[in-house]
Amino acid sequence: MAAQTKTVLLGTVTEDECKRLQAIFDRKMALQGLVRALADMPARASSELYDRLVKDYGEVERGMREWWEEIHTKYNWDNPPEANWSLEFATRKVSLNSPG
Repeated sequence: MAAQTKTVLLGTVTEDECKRLQAIFDRKMALQGLVRALADMPARASSELYDRLVKDYGEVERGMREWWEEIHTKYNWDNPPEANWSLEFATRKVSLNSPG
């Protein structure tokens, strides 16, 4: 039996806030695509690129974490440890997703 997820709408972010996270998210998706492409490259070349990708991916993850922390602080939205937030880019709506 799959675990149920409870979703609660928290609010809406500004267009600029949404665009900032969209840019970070797009970069993350591009980096993931590059990682998949590395599988077809010679080991020496892919090793150098892999090191760069790992660094860039870490920066992207940090950027996403900082964005969510900034939004949490600005709007004072609930942030239980077992839950996660999601942003619907088309509507700019932020939801809290938690078990049960």
